[in-house]
This record gives sequence, structure tokens and C-alpha cells, in this order.
Amino acid sequence: MYTVEQLKMTFNKVFTKERYDAHLEWLEDNTKGKQLNLKGADVSYLHLNDVDLENANLKGANLSGTNLIRANLKGVNFTKANLYWSNLTDADLTNANLTKANLTKADLTNANLTWAKLEKANLRGADLTNT
Repeated sequence: MYTVEQLKMTFNKVFTKERYDAHLEWLEDNTKGKQLNLKGADVSYLHLNDVDLENANLKGANLSGTNLIRANLKGVNFTKANLYWSNLTDADLTNANLTKANLTKADLTNANLTWAKLEKANLRGADLTNT
């Protein structure tokens, strides 16, 4: 993937560069770093294009209006997460858990939803073109 400097990502008090770097380290070697856990956190309206959040815990998180274009979201736990009006164009959501997630008006154009769990997810007004 890319470094934070290349992405020019936006951060907030919860989603910090240090936490993201620790997650990337954990992905390379799970005896180092730390899996990203943003359970119930407000990470709305951030620009996280090309981010690697594989296997992160975002259960119940507020990601409304967040840009996750081309993001690696494989295996992410989005159970009961709010993804209202988020942009997931070209995102890889393979094996992601979107059970009871709010995807109202989300853009999922070209997103990979292979084996994603969408049980009771709200997809009203979502763009599922080429998904």
C-alpha cells in the first residue's frame, strides 16, 4: 500500500498516524504493532483513500461522509457501523462484516463484496454499480 505521507490522509483525535502505523506493522507481523480498534469511534468525514485497514475493528463506528476510495477493507468488522454517504468506490470489502451497517446513499461503485456479510444492512439509495 502507501505511506501516510503519500496519501495525505486526514486524521483526528481517534484515528491517528501512530495508530495507523501500528496497524500496518501488525499486518506485516502480528507479534509487532497493534490491530486497529476503532470500535464506536467517530471517524466521520475523513479522507482515507488507498488506506489499508485490513482486519480492523470498526464495529459501531461513525464513518459517515468518509472517503475510502480504493481502500483495503478485507475482513473489517463494520457491524452496526454508520457508513451513511461514505465513498467506497473501488474498495475491497472481501470478507468484511457489514451486518446491520447503515450504507444509506453510500457509493459502492466497483467495490468487491465477495463473501461480505450484509445481513440486515441498510442499502437504501446506495450505488452498487458494477459491484
